[in-house]
Amino acid sequence: MGMTYAYDPAGRDENTSVAVLHRALDLGADLIDTADVYGPCTNEELVGRAFADQFPNGRRFGGEFLRLLREGPPWPTLDTVTRRLDGL
Repeated sequence: MGMTYAYDPAGRDENTSVAVLHRALDLGADLIDTADVYGPCTNEELVGRAFADQFPNGRRFGGEFLRLLREGPPWPTLDTVTRRLDGL
């Protein structure tokens, strides 16, 4: 899910993205796949704000390709991902 990455950055807004996420759950979606690379980081923050404490979520992290995006460790730490998904 790349709501803050690629596609049409000029034509998207957070309210529409949040509405789409909520509608997906209303229709039965039970997985929202996001990643550090989407944004980078902003997609996880969007999901965190959209759902805050509404449902439990799984977390995964890792990937050597992230070294190309930023300085620091080659993958987001579990703490970093958790902070974004928990609504900061």
